[in-house]
Amino acid sequence: MCNTIGNIFRLAIVTASAAAFALQFVVMFNCDFIQFGEANYASLGLWFYGVDGTCSDEEFQLEDNEAWFTGAWVSSSRSCLSISMFCGAAATIMVTFEWLCCEVCCAGVLEGLAFCGAWVLGLMAFGMYGIDACQNPGEFSTWLANSQGNTDITDSAECVWGLGSTYNLVACVLYFGSGFLLCCAPQPTPICRK
Repeated sequence: MCNTIGNIFRLAIVTASAAAFALQFVVMFNCDFIQFGEANYASLGLWFYGVDGTCSDEEFQLEDNEAWFTGAWVSSSRSCLSISMFCGAAATIMVTFEWLCCEVCCAGVLEGLAFCGAWVLGLMAFGMYGIDACQNPGEFSTWLANSQGNTDITDSAECVWGLGSTYNLVACVLYFGSGFLLCCAPQPTPICRK
């Protein structure tokens, strides 16, 4: 009975952490992490920017936009998201291997640390909200409108939570939940040993 419950929880852990990885993968290519306005808005992702929900084809370069994107905030947010994805993938692979193949001594500690790294670093990606464009969003929207040749972009008084931020937050909650289940759920006998 305990083995069946452990298998169900391992399936839930692997599914949740794989979903979290997929959500963060979407965030990487999303241009809607931060919005500046509600309609005809400028938006900014960790790598791409866009206008009214349409992403540009090119990744924004920090050196081209130094006036708006404080390099430390953007670089650290990008790094945190990338490392968070790596930690999440590593934890998922370790849990799957241990669940399917064989028990590894002290693997639970490594898996738990990897899940902890995944959700903590995922949350640190929200440092993106510290950029200068969030301090002066109206000026940023005007700059982006002029650079895109679209004068219909609305000036906004503040940075607004974008869809990419929601995806990242859900991914962090899934990583946290996976780590919690890993800690509390019974460990099943590996499936290949049955």
